[in-house]
Amino acid sequence: MFPAKTNHYFSENAEFLVTIAFMLLCLVFFIFFPSQGSFQGLSKGLFFLVIIPSLYIKFVLQKTPGDFGFSLKNDSTGFIWSFFLLLASLAIFYLALNYTNFKNIYGLPEYLVSNFWLFLAYELILANFLLFIYFYFFQGFMLFYLSARFSYWAIPIQAVFFVLFFLIINNFRWQSFPVLAVFSIGLITTYKTKSFLYAYASGMLAILALDSYLVYTLK
Repeated sequence: MFPAKTNHYFSENAEFLVTIAFMLLCLVFFIFFPSQGSFQGLSKGLFFLVIIPSLYIKFVLQKTPGDFGFSLKNDSTGFIWSFFLLLASLAIFYLALNYTNFKNIYGLPEYLVSNFWLFLAYELILANFLLFIYFYFFQGFMLFYLSARFSYWAIPIQAVFFVLFFLIINNFRWQSFPVLAVFSIGLITTYKTKSFLYAYASGMLAILALDSYLVYTLK
C-alpha cells in the first residue's frame, strides 16, 4: 500500500504525470522505431511528434494546437522578436564559421552543392519539415504544457529535454549545431510571443541562409 500522501499526490497530479509520460513515450518511439532513409525518418517524426501529440491534445487534454503555440498571436510583437532572433542566429553562425572548425566539418553532400534544385528541394522539404516537427513537439506541445505549471522555468527544463534528445539521435555532432542554435535562442521568442511559429520561421530562414552561403563558397 502506498502512503496516503503519495496517493494524494498522484491523484492531484494525474494529468500532469500522464502527459509527461506520454511525451517521453512519443520520444522513445521516435528514437527507436526503425526507419531507413531521410523520408522514412521524416514520416516517423510526423507521426510520433506531430499527429499523435495533436490527437492527445484534442481528445485527452481537450484543447487545440493553438493553445500550444500553433498560432500567430501577438503578430507585431512576434515579428519584432523573430527579427532579432534571425539576427542573433546569423551572428552565431558567423562566429562559428570564422572562429571554429565548424565550416570544415559541417558541410553539405556533394549532390546538393552541385545541383541548385536538389538543394532547394532539400531545404524546403526535408530540412524545413524536420525543423517544424521539432518545433511543434518541443516548443509547442512540451514548452506550453510545462509553462502552465512552471512558468518561465519551463524554458531551461524544455531545453534540457531537447539537448538530451539530440545527444541520443546525433551524438552532438557539428551537423546538429545549426538546429540547436536556432532552437535554443528561439525558446525565449516562443515564450514571449505565445507562438512557436515566429521562432520556427526565423530559424528556418537562418539555416537556409547558412546553407546557401556554404553552397556558394564551396562551388
